[in-house]
Amino acid sequence: MLTLWRKGGSAIVYVAAAALRTWRSDIGKAGVDAVDTLMANKPANEITAEVSQLLHNNCFIRRYPDAPAGETAVWLSDLFLQVFSTHLEDTIKVESTAYPIGAVCLCAASLERALNLWKTGTKSEKAHFSDALWGSLRRYTLSADRWSTIFEETSKIIARSNARKVKREQQPVADYALDPRATICD
Repeated sequence: MLTLWRKGGSAIVYVAAAALRTWRSDIGKAGVDAVDTLMANKPANEITAEVSQLLHNNCFIRRYPDAPAGETAVWLSDLFLQVFSTHLEDTIKVESTAYPIGAVCLCAASLERALNLWKTGTKSEKAHFSDALWGSLRRYTLSADRWSTIFEETSKIIARSNARKVKREQQPVADYALDPRATICD
């Protein structure tokens, strides 16, 4: 991006790209921080078992992973909501008419990456962060009721001074081939 700036690129493009990188980095750090806190002061064998359990069938995004199908409360786990609250705090003043499915995917990828850092029972070196593993899920549309629940639950985490009811309506989405994880629903 610096090359664009030096070659006469727009200052607005440069600033917007920097803000986007900061937003993505904030979500990545929030995932690592949430998992670090969860794993703090636990023995390695317990961490290995917990990470394995959370990664199995993407349980880290389910509030009740052991519940029967339709009752697992997908996208409502404490870990996920904690990371998603970072997105809402960073974008609290942004007016939007679309649901932030890209942010949901980035939050899931952040947590998956953070959990994988702990897979051996001790935290390994940080790996490169990107949304490559969950990016194709951006084409999936959650129900309006699910979005309302996600926003309501996340607003409980955000500091009261920043909390507000986020009301967004989904715009029509083109048909794309679905990622298998797009079927993660209750």
